[in-house]
Amino acid sequence: QGNEEQDVAGSVGVATSSRLLATDVVPCSGRQVAWRCPCFGGAAVLRRLVDDADLLVRAAALAAAGQLGGAGGLTAAAIGALADPAWQVREGAAKALGAADPEVAVPALTDATRDANLDVRRAAVRSLAGWVHRADVVAVLRSVAADPDADVRAYARRALAADTAGAGR
Repeated sequence: QGNEEQDVAGSVGVATSSRLLATDVVPCSGRQVAWRCPCFGGAAVLRRLVDDADLLVRAAALAAAGQLGGAGGLTAAAIGALADPAWQVREGAAKALGAADPEVAVPALTDATRDANLDVRRAAVRSLAGWVHRADVVAVLRSVAADPDADVRAYARRALAADTAGAGR
């Protein structure tokens, strides 16, 4: 079971030279990574990895959960991880929340747009962009226009522009 967790951690971007990549040991075809592989138990493995001692493993597991429907069942863990001292974990949590229920995720992501770390703020804005049809999200994205980071501002502008373009449909 330990090797399984290391293998999945490797597949989501935190492999070290001592770890095998999951794609090397899982019989999945193409570029499919282990946490998406039905033969590997992806979401269950990610649930264990969000509590790993290695902050990069936690961060990668949370980011991967964002690519599973409903944040891979890790919404509560992702919200809690927004308070982690490591910015990498907070960034992964913001990515995970992009796939969560917006009623729960939007307030947490709104707080994350004010994080001290710009990568966390970027991830929060990008996750919020998926719900740009909501008035509360539009208000948050407009407030981000004053962010000191140009990328954060650009992601917010892009999301707002997409909403405006979509309104004409």
